[in-house]
Amino acid sequence: MRRVFARLRRLELHGSQYCFDEIIRDRDRIIVAKNLDDVKDLTPKVAEGLRGFSDFVKGVPIIVSREEGGERLEDNIIYTRYRLPVVTPQTLEKILNGSEEPLIYVSKGGVYVKLRGEELRRAREEKGMSRGELARALGVTRRTILYYEKGLSDASIQVAAKMEEYVGSRVFARLSLEEVETLIEETGRRRSGTRLSVRDEAIGKVLSILSRMGFREYLFSRSPFDAGAKKESVEEPRLLIGKEKVAEEPVEEILDVTESRAILLSEGSGVKEGGRVLILPKEKVEEIKRHVGFLVGEEN
Repeated sequence: MRRVFARLRRLELHGSQYCFDEIIRDRDRIIVAKNLDDVKDLTPKVAEGLRGFSDFVKGVPIIVSREEGGERLEDNIIYTRYRLPVVTPQTLEKILNGSEEPLIYVSKGGVYVKLRGEELRRAREEKGMSRGELARALGVTRRTILYYEKGLSDASIQVAAKMEEYVGSRVFARLSLEEVETLIEETGRRRSGTRLSVRDEAIGKVLSILSRMGFREYLFSRSPFDAGAKKESVEEPRLLIGKEKVAEEPVEEILDVTESRAILLSEGSGVKEGGRVLILPKEKVEEIKRHVGFLVGEEN
């Protein structure tokens, strides 16, 4: 089911076995979300699958949950599980709406407020304070203030409370999608994960042909699609590759919200082009070369 808002597009998937069950498009950004009753139920395989598909569509992976180990998660805080951000449903809505509240996150057993380093430097100078003077006021070292201003460190929630008293709240990053994306990148979400292998011979042949055509290959786990292919340096649609059974999901809407096209392999004998989808019989995968124009959005 898709829900259309003035600014947002939200698409929910049917399969609970997938590594994601909601795709949200916010202007030029994509969120790929997995909803869980308890974040403790998140497995490494699902986390890796969510991360892999999000990287392919250049999206932000997010786990949405209300509890961790039976204990209720607090709103307006970013938690982490398997290097993925975890938020409550209410926090997700605030992120989408661009909340004015500061971005607070849990890391390595502590609670931190994400800082805007350059804004902190300006605010300090406007107050006529040196780094040493601000450091003494906050109970930290001068080097710590330097790290704050260079964006190399964030303030603990205790230090942030004092910081607001001396330089104001404008030095805190806001609870927005842009800032959450930056936080994920800083914690290394793009580190390589488990190497997947192609299990379906026909999928492997499609990827091999696309690779020779200059596409980079991606493999997915726990996804409606088995694989993907795209060219990093040019503006061409992403290609999602799977079996025709994926048609049980709202394929055209998935392709629309992720700005992709799909190659679906069938057991039939006919090749079909329609919308954003190319249906290709498994025994005719070599014919994919005849449909390059369609795949890259050049039908005419």
